[in-house]
Amino acid sequence: MVLYLGDHDASGRAISDNLQDELRVHGAAVTVERLALDPDQVRAYGLPTRPGSRPTAGTARLPLASGAPASSWMRCLRTC
Repeated sequence: MVLYLGDHDASGRAISDNLQDELRVHGAAVTVERLALDPDQVRAYGLPTRPGSRPTAGTARLPLASGAPASSWMRCLRTC
């Protein structure tokens, strides 16, 4: 099992959404579980947010959860 902690933004979501498939393509029998950050954690910890960056080809199809802040970073858990 791979435990993933990533930023709450389109790129961070794309990584966690694709990581398991990519590892399995290379023969790894793994399950990926995203532990952080999610919209509930951003709100619960009062993490600062910023508007989302422009979508890239890999992230344009990955909207954030409805009602979620645009983005927040893992480093905010440590510094805020």
